[in-house]
Amino acid sequence: MSTVIHMSKIYPNSTTASTRIARWIAGKTGGKILDRSGGVGDETVFLVNSPTAFCDWLPEIVDICLKAKRLIWVMNDYTLYPPTQLRDALNLRKMEMFTTVPRLSDRLASRWTYRNLPQVGKYVNWNLLTYDPRPPQFNGEFGICYWGAFREHRVERFKALLDTDLYPVHISTSERGREKFEELCPRAHVYGPATDLGAWAGQFCSTIYMEDSKSNDMFCSMANRFYEAISFGMQIIVDKNSVNTFRQAGYEPMLVASTPEEVAAHLQSTITQRFYVDPTELDHQFEEALK
Repeated sequence: MSTVIHMSKIYPNSTTASTRIARWIAGKTGGKILDRSGGVGDETVFLVNSPTAFCDWLPEIVDICLKAKRLIWVMNDYTLYPPTQLRDALNLRKMEMFTTVPRLSDRLASRWTYRNLPQVGKYVNWNLLTYDPRPPQFNGEFGICYWGAFREHRVERFKALLDTDLYPVHISTSERGREKFEELCPRAHVYGPATDLGAWAGQFCSTIYMEDSKSNDMFCSMANRFYEAISFGMQIIVDKNSVNTFRQAGYEPMLVASTPEEVAAHLQSTITQRFYVDPTELDHQFEEALK
């Protein structure tokens, strides 16, 4: 048996990446999810990177992890790391890492927040859980859309490709990020979070793929936005700085842009490219990592 720890409470309608991961692991292993105080751990414990801001049972989590015979840190975002209490209590080099970031960069691995974590983890692309194909809903409106958080390490590329008059730009983000996008890209149409992302994105046909500058030299897998976009059947224009990530993931992007002029040319072009996913890939990666 196994225990899957999610450090914040999971509600029935929770759709965050960490809750998807926790539910999937529990389903695959026949294990139980602990997301609040009062539980008992098993020999194998999966600790999912999840919010700790309102976690009031960290001492119990540390105790469960210390007693586990096999402890696995589940990471799908390099900005999330084990809680300080656990890092202080445990030699984390004994902790395995099932991760979308198969190798932490030397610079990142040297930071105190990652101290004693294994620099090389077992590759499991948790972002594949976002892939959910559905019939396209496009109405053919010209322009591009972008959705997701306002990430500081993407500011330069946001400004370069999303603040333009050459094509309409539509951005869906959190209320917290909305003000930042409006300030950075005043010519874009900025909205709050979409209730139905597929329906919202389906208005525009095309999106642009950008990533954090750190991902340019540290492979972090294709982002959730990539799998969402191909689930919606969208055309993806790729920022030139993200090409290496595509190639490491096994894709060769055809529609690459470094300037608004190049994006506009792709939008006018008759060339199309669709990316595909093996629906069994995540199962195979997880089984290999468990060996």
